[in-house]
Amino acid sequence: MRACYAALRMQDAVRRYSDELRRAHGVEAQIRVGINSGEVVVRSIGSDLRMDYTAVGQTTHLSARMEQLAAPGSSRLTAGTLQLAEGLVQVAPLGPVPIKGLGAPVEVFELLPAPALRQQRDAGSHALSAGAQNSSSSETPSTRQAWAAVRWSLWSGSRASASHVYSGSSPTPIVCAAG
Repeated sequence: MRACYAALRMQDAVRRYSDELRRAHGVEAQIRVGINSGEVVVRSIGSDLRMDYTAVGQTTHLSARMEQLAAPGSSRLTAGTLQLAEGLVQVAPLGPVPIKGLGAPVEVFELLPAPALRQQRDAGSHALSAGAQNSSSSETPSTRQAWAAVRWSLWSGSRASASHVYSGSSPTPIVCAAG
């Protein structure tokens, strides 16, 4: 979930920066983001004077392939990542894609911004913040913790729910339902 939100924020930041570049210099900047989830092996590389680390293995390989598949200005993710972020992100299915180095095709999804969900979350969070600020000075620590938990829930989207609007091979975006 965090990687998906980070990808959305990165795309948004680069889009805004690109607008400035276009106005000032007539050029654009775009990034590609690939997201996969799983275990990685981290190994050290370097010498006694300088040590760096790199992640290796199928998880990082598949993440790199997702990045290569992504069009400039977009983000791609695997079905495994989508399962972990179910109910929290909006995607468009791209179908199974053959991946170099793997025997079977991999289900690929494009990560889409979810402005309606975000606006609803932000509005609810603002209302709760205002309500918490206007509450009684006799508020207990447990009440403050409860308000914080509700604000976090709204901010993180963990209570978001929507129904699938995907059927068959339709390119219609889907929002995964949360339980």
